[in-house]
Amino acid sequence: MKVYLYVDGASWHKGERVQRFLNAHANIELEHLPPYHPELNPQERVWHLIRYEVTTNQYHATVDQIAQAIRERQKHWKTKKIKRLCTVT
Repeated sequence: MKVYLYVDGASWHKGERVQRFLNAHANIELEHLPPYHPELNPQERVWHLIRYEVTTNQYHATVDQIAQAIRERQKHWKTKKIKRLCTVT
């Protein structure tokens, strides 16, 4: 069975270790997303919404406070919301 893995253009998706892994797993094929198309990358939508919900009109004195606020907010997200964000049409 062939597995197609869609990745963005990050350098860690293109390195020698990735090539060695792909050579060892012939059934996996990487497909690179076109550059500058965050709408094709579902985690970009998740990141955008969490930033909006956590940081809009909010003050966090430290990075740790931001991380904690993100974790607390995500606890209240329903599965339906995450699926909607991650659906590529």
